[in-house]
Amino acid sequence: MAAQRAAIIGTGLIGGSIGLALRERGWWVTGTDQDEAVAAEARRRGALDEVGLSTDADITFVATPVGSTAPEARKALAAGRGPVTDVGSVKAPIVSAVDSSRFVGGHPMAGSEKAGVAAADPFLFQNAIYILVPDRKVPTDRYQALTALLRQVGARVMELDAEAHDRAVAAISHLPQMMATSLVSMVGRLNAERDHFLPLAAGGFRDLTRIASSPFAPVWEDICA
Repeated sequence: MAAQRAAIIGTGLIGGSIGLALRERGWWVTGTDQDEAVAAEARRRGALDEVGLSTDADITFVATPVGSTAPEARKALAAGRGPVTDVGSVKAPIVSAVDSSRFVGGHPMAGSEKAGVAAADPFLFQNAIYILVPDRKVPTDRYQALTALLRQVGARVMELDAEAHDRAVAAISHLPQMMATSLVSMVGRLNAERDHFLPLAAGGFRDLTRIASSPFAPVWEDICA
């Protein structure tokens, strides 16, 4: 039997982790990135079989920053006939902008303060909640195939409507990120005035600010917008 084929648009931490997880399960994975060097690195690290996109992919994952997710999803839908999903942590604007019976909004509740394909992990989704935003226009068989695929890579699928997702994720993910970033910024300014603040920072400060090292542009810049 021919291997199932997946396409990935955006081969950073999440896209690269999807590629690694699928390839371990026998999928043929192609992918692209806005930065050609990143896509080449994803292939070198085993997240892709080939750089480029398959127009006959069984599933396409859009793993770009949320500001470019909707246009990339629409391009993928126009280029192929298979279903398309995304991984963005904001759902309502994306689902509304794409508005297709072949698109299912998704968001894995897994990640890292580290960025890029170098941090990709084939076990990133093991036992992680993976939220799907079902749309009544999406055929049942396609939706069930996507849920089965996510369970293959170890995820636990949860269904939420887009507004419920965005409200919950704003509270448990986006707000903590903003608080951690604000704390680091404030202490950095204080330390610039009198340089004993950062040397005094210990375990509690590290625990509260670990996620502040996540890249602002383009990831958090797009989420905030």
